[in-house]
Amino acid sequence: MVSLMRSTALLIALAVLAGCGSQNAPQQPAAQTPEQPAFQASAKTLDSMTVAVLQRTGALSGVGAALADLMAWAGKAGVAPEGPPFGLFAMPPTTPPDSNVYHVCLPVPAGTKPDGAAGIAIKPIGGIQLASTVHTGPYEKISATYEQLKKWIEGQGMIISGPAFEFYLNNPQTTPPESLRTEIAFQVQQPPKPPSQ
Repeated sequence: MVSLMRSTALLIALAVLAGCGSQNAPQQPAAQTPEQPAFQASAKTLDSMTVAVLQRTGALSGVGAALADLMAWAGKAGVAPEGPPFGLFAMPPTTPPDSNVYHVCLPVPAGTKPDGAAGIAIKPIGGIQLASTVHTGPYEKISATYEQLKKWIEGQGMIISGPAFEFYLNNPQTTPPESLRTEIAFQVQQPPKPPSQ
């Protein structure tokens, strides 16, 4: 929210400054928003991996802080990540915002030890069927991409059978919001076949 307010204030300031110039000044071309790629999705199997897992309860606005805590733990423990961090979200839509239970995960080398004091568990994951797509843009606008993915899954005759995943493909501290890339996915399965007659 602070970042959104900061961005809005910056845009207003730029608009005011632009209006202060000479009326005869040449018009600059309007800044162009990066064009959104056409929606594409695919089904795949999640590769097997070992992950460090940190569980949190609360509003999803805390995911960034949870990821920062997980990455700080990895740096302190000397654990080199073996892939992008990701979140696991399995709450029903009726869950009150402050009661969400979610997990942030980081692929780590096999044999990494858990750290109970830091709340870090080590678990294997993989072999899961996923339907996924890549959202490009701010995290605040990701819900529309989720809705497109749900429709795509339904159109493929699959059903959602497990949590949602968000793989964070670039660093929000060094990447402009409009260029952030997040692979979102649902665990899926084919519906059971009706018994043959």
